[in-house]
Amino acid sequence: MGALVALAAALAWAGLDALRKHLSTRVPALALALALMLGQVPIFAVMAAVDGGAMRSSAYLVPGSLVALTNAAASLLFLGSVRRAPLSVTIPLLSLTPVLSALIAWPLLGEVPTARASLGIGLVVGGALLLSLARRAERGRDVRLGALMMVGVATLWSLTGALDKLALRSADISFHATYQMALGALALAGVLALRRQLGDLAAIGRARLALAAAIALLAAAVVLQLLAFTLAQVAFVETLKRGVGMAMAVLLGRVIFREPLSVGNLAAIAVMFAGTALLVTD
Repeated sequence: MGALVALAAALAWAGLDALRKHLSTRVPALALALALMLGQVPIFAVMAAVDGGAMRSSAYLVPGSLVALTNAAASLLFLGSVRRAPLSVTIPLLSLTPVLSALIAWPLLGEVPTARASLGIGLVVGGALLLSLARRAERGRDVRLGALMMVGVATLWSLTGALDKLALRSADISFHATYQMALGALALAGVLALRRQLGDLAAIGRARLALAAAIALLAAAVVLQLLAFTLAQVAFVETLKRGVGMAMAVLLGRVIFREPLSVGNLAAIAVMFAGTALLVTD
């Protein structure tokens, strides 16, 4: 069950990556990050009201707040990265996340991957590295900056999985999702106001349909991922998410954004799928 939920979450995140790249060319990064987070608040608030989701202990506040602020920062870096560089260059760098997540979850949560899961993680990361090498010709200044920003995203997201799981020990999924989105949106709104860029929000009107689709996909991805964290190890969920996401980034980059696709790309994708298969059948 955990594998199916994690796989569904991974597919939702992959679709969202493509939508965010499209939106990042039409809406400034900070305004877009705020719109995406703000759009989640009423969805999750209704969920919390329906299922009675609540915070069960004050122990929730530290990990819950850290998740919100870390996700807000990661969202900004992600949007800046995909605006500057192709998906097939930047998304593979998120292969760092499963490894770092496993290292962080070990001391924080006591989660130790099995030998089979460790092999699967290794194949996914190895495939991602092959994918990066296959795109080594991408050396423009913007591409390098986009790649560096995505390394920052991977580092921040490697923290959030363990923090999410810690937070869910003291709160229900619907409450946690509402809290993190509301606090993250508040933080981003404060940054936007301090920069005197509130006028950038007007650009949202030019991309209403795509933004609505992104909000719906983000809500599904968040709920499925949080549910997966309650059913499986953090490293398992993150590896599936990254493996599927990286493979889809190359394929969607080719189909939607006309990014080149080589034999090396396909070989790397095959290696990542092999690693994903090991994880799903573990």
